[in-house]
Amino acid sequence: MPDELDPPAPPPPAILVVEDELTVRLAACRMVRGLGFEAAEAGDGREALRLIRQREVPFALVLTDVVMPLMDGLELSRILGEERPGQAVLCMSAYPPSTLAGHNLLPERPFIRKPFLPGVLAADIRKAMQTPPA
Repeated sequence: MPDELDPPAPPPPAILVVEDELTVRLAACRMVRGLGFEAAEAGDGREALRLIRQREVPFALVLTDVVMPLMDGLELSRILGEERPGQAVLCMSAYPPSTLAGHNLLPERPFIRKPFLPGVLAADIRKAMQTPPA
């Protein structure tokens, strides 16, 4: 039985999932929670920036789609690099890197291709959290 004087356990690290497709966003959030993280969500880059700027404790990671309306993941990543240089970002897309590169959309940040399995996501989250920002 825990001692009454023991401090409460800290909350798990939080990941912000930024994805414009609701079903994909919900699935990614479910995976993130299944990996032991808290999950927050945003439907586009603008909403993500608002949540990031309002939050006192930084997100452990921002998992963002590359191709989205209003503000894409590359613009979000660029702004985060200026405003929060240490922020870990993992970019995701269903498009292969060759297609993204052909449209000048290949991120300089760590990248995961959708769809992904929880084990792959877990490994890429760990890698992105250890990779210095570009």
